[in-house]
Amino acid sequence: MVNFSFLNEILFAILLGVVQGISEFLPISSTAHLRLVSSALLQGRDIGLVTSNIIQFGTTIAIIQYFWSDLSAYFYRFIDILKSPKLRADFVENVRTWWNGSFKQLQLSTAHLVDIQIAQIVLGSLPIMVLGFTLRNFAERYRSLTDIAYFLLIGSALMWLAEYIHEQVKKHPEVNIDKKSTIFTKGEVLLVGFFQFLAIFPGISRSGATTSGALIVGRPRKEAIRFAFLLSIPALIAASLLDLVKAITEIIKGNITFLPDSSNWTSTNINISILSLALSFVLSYIVGWICLSWLINFLSRKTFYPFIYYRVGLALLLLILVAFKFI
Repeated sequence: MVNFSFLNEILFAILLGVVQGISEFLPISSTAHLRLVSSALLQGRDIGLVTSNIIQFGTTIAIIQYFWSDLSAYFYRFIDILKSPKLRADFVENVRTWWNGSFKQLQLSTAHLVDIQIAQIVLGSLPIMVLGFTLRNFAERYRSLTDIAYFLLIGSALMWLAEYIHEQVKKHPEVNIDKKSTIFTKGEVLLVGFFQFLAIFPGISRSGATTSGALIVGRPRKEAIRFAFLLSIPALIAASLLDLVKAITEIIKGNITFLPDSSNWTSTNINISILSLALSFVLSYIVGWICLSWLINFLSRKTFYPFIYYRVGLALLLLILVAFKFI
């Protein structure tokens, strides 16, 4: 077990930032890895709400930066729509053509595409916003290492199913995946959104579940991974901002010291200092951006299988460690 010292807290903060940065976007479950680190090094002591929230905010900033060109286009189009009655009418008409499927026969302008993409992200976010909010407390009951191991296996099965269906569809020459419209239908968007909702259960993995949904509906791999990550941004921002407010409240109350202090390390909880939090935040942002860039490039050309094998191995390891009371 790691006990308090100034150096130990700094090293622990570095480890948390790197683990969060690597595991947030790779389809291996950040929750599983942070819980494993906490249980292995701290004998199950909770790393605290403030710590987990702030380091997650670092990876949220990373994904916003990576997709900044898309997000800025959506933002400025939204502002223009608010200002102009004509553009509002155009937006409604563009979304209507997407909703009823008639967009497939049209030559779509850039504005038309942006309007459809905005509607897709809003519709696709509904499952996690509604179901996730409703069932969040229910999902929180399943955070033990044993539960996480089972969810790792369930998520792995889901990713394997997505790869299997994707390969079967590609075998049919009449279904040319690479030439399918890059625009998802409303039904496909809702299905992918439902897959994203599953990620509220620790061990499933948001990127793995959402991309699996996009592959299952028969989209090209590159489009599937891109849409999956764009769809994840509203939920990540909403969760991060809500939790960040709670974290800042704790800091304002003075419950956390600026420099590492033994008073923050109790027998049940560890709330690391503001200095350590800042270090974890920066590292999770840097490592997260690097991993996100690599993952999108990798999954555009390769399959989930290396991650599936890793997840299954990690799940079995967790079950063995728990069974023999090593953690």
